[in-house]
Amino acid sequence: DAFISNQIGKELSNFADTQSFLQLRYQPTHKFSIGGALTYSSDMYAGQPDTAAAFNAATGEYSYEIPGYTTVDLFANYEFTEKLKLRLNVGNVFDRNYYLAAYRSGSFTYIGDARNAQLTLSAEL
Repeated sequence: DAFISNQIGKELSNFADTQSFLQLRYQPTHKFSIGGALTYSSDMYAGQPDTAAAFNAATGEYSYEIPGYTTVDLFANYEFTEKLKLRLNVGNVFDRNYYLAAYRSGSFTYIGDARNAQLTLSAEL
């Protein structure tokens, strides 16, 4: 099939070659813990989900490059009692703009979360 043979050897669209995730947690007391997570994704190229990335044969380059990104998330937990707990999560602490995927035209993208915070109080009855 000509369509399939045209895709062989090209970059997959919306897939980074390198991705890493690191999470650390520190618990200074029995009731309190803090930590963070670091997420890294290398650059990737826009394209349709079922094809290779958009390739410009005239220039020999992929078009619509999606830049790589690194985000930092933080969290803290406090256990008042065994049945009453408080948790704070802060996502994308440095409020970086980043993209998770883009279609071939480059005009439709999935944007990563902006800085956000969640405070959760959980209780068991």
